[in-house]
Amino acid sequence: MAKSTSIEQRSNGTMPTKITPVGVPDYLAEYTKDDQSLAVLEQYVILPRLKIIQNTTDMAVKQQFGEGTPLLWPGGMAVTPRPGSDMKGPPFLFCPLFFFVEYGKWSDLKDKGSPTIMERTFDPTSELAKRSRDPAQRKEKYGDRQQYTARYVESLNFPGYIYDKQHPLFQVPLTLTYLRGEFGKGQQFCTSIKLRRTPLWSQVWSLRTAYRDLGPDRKWWGFDHEPAADPNILKDDVFAHREKHTELKDLFEKKRLVVDQSGQDEEPQVIDESKAAL
Repeated sequence: MAKSTSIEQRSNGTMPTKITPVGVPDYLAEYTKDDQSLAVLEQYVILPRLKIIQNTTDMAVKQQFGEGTPLLWPGGMAVTPRPGSDMKGPPFLFCPLFFFVEYGKWSDLKDKGSPTIMERTFDPTSELAKRSRDPAQRKEKYGDRQQYTARYVESLNFPGYIYDKQHPLFQVPLTLTYLRGEFGKGQQFCTSIKLRRTPLWSQVWSLRTAYRDLGPDRKWWGFDHEPAADPNILKDDVFAHREKHTELKDLFEKKRLVVDQSGQDEEPQVIDESKAAL
């Protein structure tokens, strides 16, 4: 079970002083630092994401975890237990290490022959970006009989990790993504981060799932955020976090940073995505 971590817990040795690879046995640790055998894989950096179980999620997955439960995806590991009767999930601590915006042309969920994202780009001046930001151009019919509807989507992405040593997914890379109905919440999160006036990679946030009810056929689960009780990382973690931020920035500039968007669920249609979850 995920739980909050106080500054006292994190300063008495229960938190590591640097980010290290998960599952490295002691006898391999000395070889890890200078190893270059994984360098060739850099062009295939695909980040897992935080996925919330929705009403439209596959029935088997929904029955196993329950609606409103956040998962590491792919992987299918629960981040917290299922929400309670208040329609809110237990909080967990998240540290964003980088931020980037992506624009994509998403296939229809009924189209089993196409990838989830048919086209994608980081270029804010591209045609994909222009259509993603224009509500009048976000949808496009396609297929032999024009039976499918593609959507142009702008997504706000925060690669990071869970900042709680007691959590089973501690140090596992994951990405908090805001898009479509949750885009407004993502804009709020961006503003909240900027108001802190400390480096992005040094901030600790408390996240929890919450139910959105905007009327008939416009109900889903998203993430709410607030500053953690101890909103900054430990001094001993500064160097490692800054290094990780630089690494992610370099991958982004080389266009090698991709978020795994597989397993997407159908979400309600929202007229103005920029205000949907405000």
